[in-house]
Amino acid sequence: MTVILKTLLLPLQKVSLYLFPPKEFDGIQSSADKSAKDFHNYFQNIFPPTSSTATTATATNSNSNSNATTTTHDPNINQNPFSKRGYTKTLLEAHRHQQLCFLYLHSPLHPQSHTFCQLILRHPNVLQYLNQCIVWGNSIHTAEGAHIAEMLHVSSYPYCALLKVGGPPSPTNPSPPPTPTNHGNPPPKVELVWKMEGLEYSGMTTHDVQTGNGEKLVRGMQTVIRAYQAFLAELESRRLHRAEEVRLRQEQDREFQEALLADQEQERERLRQAQEEEERCQAQKRLEMEALEKKETLLKDCRWLLEERGEPPPKTPDTTRLRITLPTGKKMERRFYSKDTIRHVRAFVRIWMQENNVVPIERFSLSSNYPKKTFEEEDLTLEDGGLTPMAVLMIQDLDA
Repeated sequence: MTVILKTLLLPLQKVSLYLFPPKEFDGIQSSADKSAKDFHNYFQNIFPPTSSTATTATATNSNSNSNATTTTHDPNINQNPFSKRGYTKTLLEAHRHQQLCFLYLHSPLHPQSHTFCQLILRHPNVLQYLNQCIVWGNSIHTAEGAHIAEMLHVSSYPYCALLKVGGPPSPTNPSPPPTPTNHGNPPPKVELVWKMEGLEYSGMTTHDVQTGNGEKLVRGMQTVIRAYQAFLAELESRRLHRAEEVRLRQEQDREFQEALLADQEQERERLRQAQEEEERCQAQKRLEMEALEKKETLLKDCRWLLEERGEPPPKTPDTTRLRITLPTGKKMERRFYSKDTIRHVRAFVRIWMQENNVVPIERFSLSSNYPKKTFEEEDLTLEDGGLTPMAVLMIQDLDA
């Protein structure tokens, strides 16, 4: 059945390859993730975590080295910290979490690799430090594992390394190892800060591996991790200092903006009050102009009214002589025709006050004492009002 299906699908496969030829990097990332996941499963299945293994390794370590620290199995420690992602993705994760990347290259044919994984990498003390890093491992028999081994110029196994991802290189190692391309995204900077290439490089012996004595490996990792933690603490202190500076600057900017807005509001209020005062003054001027025009018009009408009739000459019949007293005591006299009205008298009073520089009385009334009477009807003639042939009138200021 398989042969028949392959035969039937072969033309379709050739046509698809002709229409959509494979690119240079097709499948590389997926194969990298697959190889990393395979090593994770390999480490999980071949070296399952057991309390007895941890206890035995710890006991053996205590017997072989008096300075070793006796520990027990901690259920909170991840017994398989190896990442299931490819190398580049793992570096990006370490960069994102600001952690060191622990790299392990596994050589299945090396005589010590199996024991190194089982007794050293599974040791609780080692796992305690591995859990503080982003851990990536792979077999050198895979494409990505072989590429990383060639890139790092690995010559002896087992090989472990600690990589610092991101940031400028340290003066002790100014030439960081290159990283594989991320196919479109720039790879993060990587600095090799510690490595164990073979047992001789770290001072470990075959006996240490066989007895699970990973104290020398722990000391090397411990020094680097503590230094990196101090480096991160300094970075965090700088970040907090910068954040505090930014906060203070933002607070100063906010206070400046608030003061600026307050000044602008005060300026707007001042302009509004000035505009209202200007409008009020203009309205007052308009009212004064209107009052002045009204007064001039009234005086003009009064002059026209008096000039139309004129003052009768002495000894003219049908005339009356009026003496008018102001509230201040000043008196004025004039002859009128008997048919003249109260309107003529009021016009005379207004003209006299204007010509004699007397403070004008805008609203006034005319009254007599004998008989006591107030003349309010302006069309009332002097004859009908009983003011002939002679009378005394008093002016009363209605606004007083």
